[in-house]
Amino acid sequence: EDRLNARRLIQYHVYDMIAEGPSYEDRLNWLLSSKNLWSDSVISVETIQVNKYEEAANVHYDGFLKQGYEGSILRLNGPYEQKRSYNLQKFKDFSDTEATIIGYEAGKGKFTGLIGKFLMVDDDGNEFGCPIGKGYNYSDRRYILENIHDYIGKVATFTYFERTKAGSYRHPLYKTLRNYE
Repeated sequence: EDRLNARRLIQYHVYDMIAEGPSYEDRLNWLLSSKNLWSDSVISVETIQVNKYEEAANVHYDGFLKQGYEGSILRLNGPYEQKRSYNLQKFKDFSDTEATIIGYEAGKGKFTGLIGKFLMVDDDGNEFGCPIGKGYNYSDRRYILENIHDYIGKVATFTYFERTKAGSYRHPLYKTLRNYE
């Protein structure tokens, strides 16, 4: 019975496959031609060709978000790359809001000796970790950590994908201190 429930609850939404060499169009055609071999829990994500940003935005908002996806994937018709690729870009909606910095965690790994993330609290009393966002290099991160007391107690702007039912933030990223008052 557990397997039957799992089969109904767990779904794999497939939009590409790992195969070095063939173009995306060739990989997609192979995937679609093999659908009869898939289990019921494997679902093919519709691929729609667009040529302009406006078309991509319409497909994103009127299609994928309404279907319950958290975003869209934009890709060129190129070979599969087993790394972050400029040929594949995520298209997601993010919102900005503000919270107060109440602490921090130092970075780990390649960020050792640098700021890792801020600990923040929003107006509703929700405490959360907020990693440093894009645009901050190692020097910036080192400066923030060396001057951390200039940040504690300040209001910061951060971006996030969405709020969960429990009220936490999905994918929060620190942007900047609010300094326009």
